[in-house]
Amino acid sequence: GLAIFFPLEGMETGYLNLVKDADWLWVNIVGLIATMLLAVGFLGLYLKQAKESGLLGFIGFLLAFFGSLLFMCIQYIETVLWPIFTEHAQGLLEHEGAMFTDTVFTIFYLIMGYSLALGFVIFGIATLRAKILSKWGALLMMIGGVVFSLVISVIIVRTVGIVLLAAGLVWLGWGIGKDDREA
Repeated sequence: GLAIFFPLEGMETGYLNLVKDADWLWVNIVGLIATMLLAVGFLGLYLKQAKESGLLGFIGFLLAFFGSLLFMCIQYIETVLWPIFTEHAQGLLEHEGAMFTDTVFTIFYLIMGYSLALGFVIFGIATLRAKILSKWGALLMMIGGVVFSLVISVIIVRTVGIVLLAAGLVWLGWGIGKDDREA
């Protein structure tokens, strides 16, 4: 049930109990679809204000876009492979297991997190400066993006970050269709 969103016990050693939860698959399918939409939606946000956001907006867009593609890969692995690991390679999902202690995995995880966080902050600053889309949407995107991206392994904090990020992105996305400069 709700333990998949707010796991309060069983997380001391790894993700095994979470992945075995009956809600794991559908929640992660929703997450996978959301990461796919993030890449497309973020492109729309950038194009709406590309001229006004300048080089700073472009840099922020690239960082967040490629960070979101890496996150999409991780979300796919969590959705499709982690349930298989619970049956055949449980040790991989332990905090001290081969996956979470692997240098290459850790490097890509860090690149993903820092790219997303930096991208959301830089793009948010460019959005505020461009004054095309909502400043409150930009602020929520920046705060939620940083909280989600840098504290991704703490599920409760990650969930709060996702909610703030999603609220900011929806608010900004709503402004894409507006013709006036006060989104």
